[in-house]
Amino acid sequence: MTIDDTIDVHCDTDFLPTMPSVRGRLALAQRLLRRLTTPRGRFIYWPDFGYDVRTALLSKKSPDQIASDVEAECLKDEQVEHITATVVIGGASAEIRLAVADADGEFEFTMSIDQARATLSDLLEAP
Repeated sequence: MTIDDTIDVHCDTDFLPTMPSVRGRLALAQRLLRRLTTPRGRFIYWPDFGYDVRTALLSKKSPDQIASDVEAECLKDEQVEHITATVVIGGASAEIRLAVADADGEFEFTMSIDQARATLSDLLEAP
């Protein structure tokens, strides 16, 4: 399966009642967003799924430790071959920049977290 064949349910800010689908790298990025906003243990049948980065940001972990935890969680996705996370915390908000490599190459995306709400800000093809 290539990245272009990937299909998932749109879930950027929440699941929508119409359940539209997304494809390709947008599907992968949204799947990673879901993984990074789901508390570990939320799914009984999948106890190791999730790392709620919003909770981590409230902890005393350093941005580097949070970035390391984010990378470890994202590497659990079968389409992620390599990932580098950068966490920038400023006041009541944070930004998580991810450089992801899949079978088709690299792309970047940014998660913005403001008042415990996470959204996918940018999805960019790397040069």
